[in-house]
Amino acid sequence: MLAGVGGRTVAEAKERISKREFEEWLAYRRLHGSLNLGTRLEEAAALIAFTVHQSQGGRLDLEHFLPQRAIDEGQALAKAMESWR
Repeated sequence: MLAGVGGRTVAEAKERISKREFEEWLAYRRLHGSLNLGTRLEEAAALIAFTVHQSQGGRLDLEHFLPQRAIDEGQALAKAMESWR
């Protein structure tokens, strides 16, 4: 949920969002990835670097080109779900 969308704060959005809509957003995120523009740009840059690396005979995985994150996706999702209860 984006803070301020429709003139609402995050707290107001949490009060008004239905369980079904929340689950639909979760499914969207699983399919399309993060809504964070910075994260999406990092992933795009990593994909380009990985492609160039592979085209030159490199053997590293895509994960080697992604920055390390303190919280992995599974933990972040669990934390988000907890905050909505």
